[in-house]
Amino acid sequence: MYLADYYYEDEMPEPEVTNNWGAGTGRNCAKITPNCINRFRKNGQIMMAWVDAEVTHKETPELWEQQYKLGIDTLCTDFPLEAAKVIKQLQQK
Repeated sequence: MYLADYYYEDEMPEPEVTNNWGAGTGRNCAKITPNCINRFRKNGQIMMAWVDAEVTHKETPELWEQQYKLGIDTLCTDFPLEAAKVIKQLQQK
């Protein structure tokens, strides 16, 4: 797994680069789009969303729900138990 944008202003490299990133990438949740997720899935890779407090300022159940609905494979959060509870509720709907 590679961290695609350590700094918010970092841009995602071209597919020719990311296709060689092993299992997939982690990306700032504020920059994840359906196209970004699809790009990695087409290559058999996963997309991990990570929450940066400097960008999102506050983690909320709404943020976790938004990321889940985008189709991320995993979430890196400061509140894993709370996020897991929200995602489990969404999966049961």
